[in-house]
Amino acid sequence: MLLSAKLPFPKTLFVHGFVSVSGEKMSKSIGNVIDPFELAAKYGADAVRYYLLREIPPTRDGDFTYEKFEERYKSDLAKGLGNFTARVVNLGARYIKSELALCESARTKNSIAKATKKYHKSLEEFRFDEALQSIWELISYGDKFVDKSKLWELPDKDFKKFSLYISELCALLANIASLLEPFLPKTSQAISSQIGIKLGDKKNRKFKLKKGNILFPMI
Repeated sequence: MLLSAKLPFPKTLFVHGFVSVSGEKMSKSIGNVIDPFELAAKYGADAVRYYLLREIPPTRDGDFTYEKFEERYKSDLAKGLGNFTARVVNLGARYIKSELALCESARTKNSIAKATKKYHKSLEEFRFDEALQSIWELISYGDKFVDKSKLWELPDKDFKKFSLYISELCALLANIASLLEPFLPKTSQAISSQIGIKLGDKKNRKFKLKKGNILFPMI
């Protein structure tokens, strides 16, 4: 077809595997077909995208079960990304009403740079599951940052340090939102809206927190 249309051949081909359900091939006669529209309506399209891209290796066959799906949803999305975003935004918005500048310590910059390098290398090799894993390493780093700094105790003890840490965590969230955009566009936009930044804007380093809806409600 390409030859007859005098169009150039693709330089790269990506062929994904099959998706089974509970170890069996999807079949109308068996009745195990999963309706993606129903799944997206119940859990959100971004949650469905995340499971398929994170759980199933791109070049191999994968399996879907509601148990696996809900486990990923709870651990990675609700308790992971959603909880980390809420911890930073809700606590920051409670005490900081003015606009601040995003900032990053040397350690946070290094963590972001390391994850971003791994992320882009994974994308070049069509390893979408590993690209997402690198983002979740940043989320884990952020959660540990909040726990270690005991962020919730700082507003009364040291407000200057609290503001600095919030600025650093929001810079981390801004990078997470940017990396997430190709995979979870709606979630990426929701995060950027809550921290008051515009995705892709590298010049404006100002942000202002605003509480938003829970990204991934517990099920």
